Amino acid sequence: MSKILGRAKIRIDNVFYDSEPGAECQPGGIVNNSRMMSHGHKHSERMIAGRVTCAVPLVAGLSAKKLQSLAGVEIHFECDT
Repeated sequence: MSKILGRAKIRIDNVFYDSEPGAECQPGGIVNNSRMMSHGHKHSERMIAGRVTCAVPLVAGLSAKKLQSLAGVEIHFECDT
């Protein structure tokens, strides 16, 4: 899967937190697998979830435990590509 580098803005409880430069976004999507077998060709697909990896400075009201347990939050990702 492809990777995109840039900055992430994470929205938690209607407050945006900016990441440090160098955030990484893996958009996810469908991965196709094809194999040749003795009796023919086999094709399969699987879904890969998207993932954002970034460093976020801790500020008032934001804890490391809260950041680690986040799921299903809104993330705006900015990049130059």
